[in-house]
Amino acid sequence: FNIPTTVLGHTLYTFQEVSLELIKMQELLKKLKQNALVSFNSYGANKLLGKDNFAGAEKLLREGMEANPNSFEAWYGLAKLNAKTNVLLADSFINKALALADTQQLRQWQINELLDAQKTIEKQK
Repeated sequence: FNIPTTVLGHTLYTFQEVSLELIKMQELLKKLKQNALVSFNSYGANKLLGKDNFAGAEKLLREGMEANPNSFEAWYGLAKLNAKTNVLLADSFINKALALADTQQLRQWQINELLDAQKTIEKQK
């Protein structure tokens, strides 16, 4: 079944301060829909990045990547995470995300986001 990303975002927003419920949701998504887990964890990682919790964000992104190593979303998140601290690593992550995007026939707006991130990373080299 398909889980709309808006539902995942709303769920994360609703339970953002209730870590036990977030853990339950992650466990459920691991069983039901691994791509949804990647999206859920990516949303959570973005919230943590906003609070400068880089370790927590990386943990969520890596859990998503373990669930689906071919998720462009997890690689993109890791590229954003490392863009300011490790440009070479960020560059390899964004290139991996772009390669996956090419094979997965993403929507143009998604590809544009990846290309914008790549330009930003290139400027920092």
